[in-house]
Amino acid sequence: MKIRFWPYNLILALLIVAPFNIYAALATSSRPLGNREEKLQEKSLEKREEAEKRIDEKKAKNIRKYFSKMGRRLESAIIRLDTLAGRVESRIEKLEKKERDLKEAREKMDEARANISEARTFYKEAKDKFAAIFDSDSPKTIFEEVRKTVGDVVLLIKKAHAALIESVSLIKKADLAGSESATTTSQ
Repeated sequence: MKIRFWPYNLILALLIVAPFNIYAALATSSRPLGNREEKLQEKSLEKREEAEKRIDEKKAKNIRKYFSKMGRRLESAIIRLDTLAGRVESRIEKLEKKERDLKEAREKMDEARANISEARTFYKEAKDKFAAIFDSDSPKTIFEEVRKTVGDVVLLIKKAHAALIESVSLIKKADLAGSESATTTSQ
């Protein structure tokens, strides 16, 4: 006597599996997944923008600091050269009173003064351009102009320095030539 249990097994299997299918159909979330992903992307985009803004602020701060330091150096070099030019000029005047020929030294001195004056003008121009960098729509082009102008200032400072050195050497030659002739004539 075999009892067939297959209908019972089938009913039992359906009763076990059916609630899982119903649960799976009802378990979907009420909010869509795409909205959550969009929020995460927006947050990451905001964080990235904030980080870029902080980096840009740091870059601007570093650029300002660098130009300020460089500006102090250029200004002090111009002031030093101007002071030195004044001293050299007074020395030329003293020796001219002693009737020394310092025409070439005077020319070099005038050249140095012109270079110093031009360097000062270019430096002020670079300063004004630099102030406009951060308010401009194209800071890179203005920065390149500032860099070129500062390079011109440095070149003019070097030229002025070389002219002053040459002027001093001409003064020394004239002073030595004058003192030798003065000592030989007095003997």
